[in-house]
Amino acid sequence: MTPAFSKIAFGAKYNFNDPNKQHLKFIMKSKVTDKILLEREIKATDTATETNLNLIYMNGKVGDFPVIPAPVEGNVQLIYMFQSNMLNYREPVDIVFKKYYFIPKVFEEVIRIKKLKPNEFSQPISFAPFPLGVQEYNGQKTPVLFRAHIYKAGTDIPYTVGTSFQFDPLISVAPTPSPTKAASKLFIINEAPVNNMIQFNKVLEL
Repeated sequence: MTPAFSKIAFGAKYNFNDPNKQHLKFIMKSKVTDKILLEREIKATDTATETNLNLIYMNGKVGDFPVIPAPVEGNVQLIYMFQSNMLNYREPVDIVFKKYYFIPKVFEEVIRIKKLKPNEFSQPISFAPFPLGVQEYNGQKTPVLFRAHIYKAGTDIPYTVGTSFQFDPLISVAPTPSPTKAASKLFIINEAPVNNMIQFNKVLEL
């Protein structure tokens, strides 16, 4: 089952006109249980204009939603969250982004997100855009694709090794954006096996 989550954007303006009241407390509660999910103190000295809270609610908890970096010319910037909703895998993983050359069926690593804990956001990574489509590799024309594999942290071993799910390097790939032009993206992905083959689903793209 996919963990329920939602992005919460909250913005408010408050004037600290009273010199004796230079802070306020933001409290978020569950409507169902009345349980306090988040308390945040906001001080007049925190910002000269206004405070915006970008939060994510998932698995009954509220946390900060990461700031997606502004697009930068000459960079593809990515933030990922991986949810192991079927295997309940809780060890860190590497998400490895690669070029795939059909001829001679070779993967070439571009960059990797290292030691990403499930249900947490990665730090941003970035790489230079590159073209897809038919290109030359070792003197031969070949189509080129952009793919991503999820491995046990620090290895090139699929994290599914030792489970009932099989891994296919051409099918068991994580959702990715186009690498052909500068962009800044955030993805939340989870497991969506087909029969006994591990595959992945894009839960959110921003």
